[in-house]
Amino acid sequence: MFTRVRSRLLRTNNSVEGWHNDFKSGITCSHTSFVKLLMHLQREQSLQEATLARWETGEVPRTSKHSESRNFRILRLVEDYENRENLTYLRGMAHNFDFYYEHYTYFISTLHALY
Repeated sequence: MFTRVRSRLLRTNNSVEGWHNDFKSGITCSHTSFVKLLMHLQREQSLQEATLARWETGEVPRTSKHSESRNFRILRLVEDYENRENLTYLRGMAHNFDFYYEHYTYFISTLHALY
C-alpha cells in the first residue's frame, strides 16, 4: 500500500465496489428474469462504451472534493513517513478513513497494545 500511494496508484477497489452497487441498484428484484438481466447488461455496456469514449478524448474522471482532499493528505503522510513515529503515522492514517466508532476504538486500542 505504501508504494502504491507513493506511485500515485489506486489504493483500493472502491471503483469496482461502486460499479457493483450501481449495477445492483438497476436490478430491482433479487430474482430478475433473464430478459430484464440482458436488457440491463446492454444498458451497462452502452454506458461503459460512452465512458471509454470520454477517456479516449482525454476527459479526466471527476472525483469529489472530499476524495481529492483525503488523497492529498494520505500522500503527504506517506511522503513524510520517515520523519514520524510509527504510532503518530498510523493515527494520522486512521483519521483519513471512515470507520464505525466501534471499529475505530478497537483499532486505536490495538495500536496501543502494539506500542
